[in-house]
Amino acid sequence: MARGAASDPDGGMRRMACSFRSQCEIRSLRSRTVLALLRSVPEQREDAVTRPWEADPETTFLRRIGKSPQELGVTSDTPDCPDMWELGNGDVAVIGRDLSSSLGTKLPAGVSIGPDERLVVIPRSMLIAAKPDIPSV
Repeated sequence: MARGAASDPDGGMRRMACSFRSQCEIRSLRSRTVLALLRSVPEQREDAVTRPWEADPETTFLRRIGKSPQELGVTSDTPDCPDMWELGNGDVAVIGRDLSSSLGTKLPAGVSIGPDERLVVIPRSMLIAAKPDIPSV
């Protein structure tokens, strides 16, 4: 016989049944909550690889690194100027010539270009001019 049933056969069993029912309801609610949370998480493709760094599409341009292309004489004042910018999140944006298709075939061992990456080239003078703006770590 269940505990509590001897002193009050009807009330004790009713309390236990109620307690058991409440526990089952709580478990059911927990299960439904967990399932709802799992359904709310975006499904990842099996071939998706988690990378330790991702570019933030929501960041903004903070400041130019180095001198402007006009100051360096590496532009004809058209909108296709090479440039380097520090972004609001601390990352760096580089605007340069996309040579992924030509130099991408000549990469050193151990170097690769991802499907969402480009090999970008800038004038050497631009990087040298940026050196004072790059903090030492």
